[in-house]
Amino acid sequence: MSSSFLTFLPGKLGIQLLAGSLAVLTLINVSFKTWKALQKVGFNPGFRTFIGPESLLCDLVGGYIPYDVSRDVMTWIQVYPKIRAMFVIADPNAAKEVVSNRARFPKYTATYTVLEYFGSNILTTEGEEWKHQRKLTAPTFSEKNNRLVWEETIRVIEDMFSCWGVNNQEVPVNHCLDITLPITLMVISGAGFGRRIPWSEDTIVPPGHKMSFKTALHTVSNWIIFIVVLPKWVFWLSKKLRNAYLAKDEFVSYMQEMIEQRRANLDEERYDLFSALLRVNESSTKEEGRLGEDELFAIEQEEQEKLFQHILSILGDRYIPNYEEFNALSYVMAVINETLRLFPSVTIIPKVAAEDTTLPVTLADGRVEPVFIKGGTEVYVNTTGLHYNRGFTYEYFRVFTYSSTRLAKYWDDPNVFSPSRFLGDYNRDAFMPFSAGARACIGRGFGETEMVAALTMIIRKYKVEIKNPEAYAGMNKFEQREKLLANRAGLTVTPLSVPLVFKKRDP
Repeated sequence: MSSSFLTFLPGKLGIQLLAGSLAVLTLINVSFKTWKALQKVGFNPGFRTFIGPESLLCDLVGGYIPYDVSRDVMTWIQVYPKIRAMFVIADPNAAKEVVSNRARFPKYTATYTVLEYFGSNILTTEGEEWKHQRKLTAPTFSEKNNRLVWEETIRVIEDMFSCWGVNNQEVPVNHCLDITLPITLMVISGAGFGRRIPWSEDTIVPPGHKMSFKTALHTVSNWIIFIVVLPKWVFWLSKKLRNAYLAKDEFVSYMQEMIEQRRANLDEERYDLFSALLRVNESSTKEEGRLGEDELFAIEQEEQEKLFQHILSILGDRYIPNYEEFNALSYVMAVINETLRLFPSVTIIPKVAAEDTTLPVTLADGRVEPVFIKGGTEVYVNTTGLHYNRGFTYEYFRVFTYSSTRLAKYWDDPNVFSPSRFLGDYNRDAFMPFSAGARACIGRGFGETEMVAALTMIIRKYKVEIKNPEAYAGMNKFEQREKLLANRAGLTVTPLSVPLVFKKRDP
């Protein structure tokens, strides 16, 4: 019989039968692959989600990552955009072993493929290529550059204060990002690219450009995910998307101009990262290759007063801290660490098991038992869980049996904002805001220097309060924090809306 069975069916019924058959086959295929994924993680308990966090759809609908911060180790199976089996780690001993053993747990670079849009870099590479990138970039993050970061931050904050007005006693801000993002971008521009931007600059467009450097840098930072993921034709569908694509082109053009300018003046002594990287790059041989916490204080007024008194004890009548006082401003650093503990900027550290291995897991009774991890399985250190963990511990990892005893395992009162915990001894393996081990953030000193200088100057001169306190009436401190600091997780954790008011202190 030469004709297919579908030939004998009415057209519409045949199409429906074909579609139904394809749906059944797809379901069987997905079910089989999901079963194989469950086998890969030993059928251990954990999350079973449809949309994965790396999906653009996840970012569009909210970008949340469904972490249970009460468990030390759990599994995570996702279906879309592809079926994946993962272990999520929030046990300090296991986390330390994962981040300290690059051979057994190399970085899972597929998570950062999106960031290779402008070329391979130290974040997106592993193995020999990463060693090469590290060798070239590490020397640029020097003490001289940290001092430049300090000086640039002081300049930016002073410029911001000047724009706020000498006689203006209160400065309302609709969203904290309206000041924190420009501060960060301006410091990066000055200490990173050697290009200083005035706080008031928003319309200065040099010849040959259609957008200022500040606007281009700001726009690219906000739209980076869409720029690197969406095809070019999509950007012509709306004015905002076209503007984002223009910002990308303008940013690249500015970078090319700066490269040419610096190459012509490499003998000039400059300590910004851009010049340092270019000097290292130009001196490389062909064989080597070339380089292709103000929001919490609005609620925590007692802690804000403690910080102010600490700053006052160091600065006295001065409003501008010296770089040499960095270590003396210990409570400022403690406040920053506590903020990063409660709200780590990066919520996961992606790794992959290079071979069959085990990880130590601490049980409720203090015993340590190994958890088997099959080679090729993704392993994520959950910094959120690590920074909060005290939760519902389990007796046996391989069965769905959990004890209901709540234990303060790594942090006392982990939901409480208590900077003083960082003035004494604490479990350093349970605190990884910049990752740890060889793959720890190379720019940690840059970020900490900027944060200490900025926070010191702002709290020395202004008291920070909630802009609309009536919206938080009747709430306790934790409820206020949950509402005020609601956030979403993308590449980093970003607050949704934090309205503040800065009230000038008495001289």
